[in-house]
Amino acid sequence: MSTEFTYYNAETAPEESKALVEQSLKGFGMLPNLHAVLAEAPATYEAYNCLSRTQHLAR
Repeated sequence: MSTEFTYYNAETAPEESKALVEQSLKGFGMLPNLHAVLAEAPATYEAYNCLSRTQHLAR
């Protein structure tokens, strides 16, 4: 059994995720696949970004 995911981009992302997608594009110079999938769920995408920043700062 496999699961198919929708990969969003700056044009197709849900309105609530567009700012997060733009942040990813600015920070990485591209949209990582995980971020493209997380755009489906803006709250999860934001939580992931917060955790990533926290982990990066803890190093």
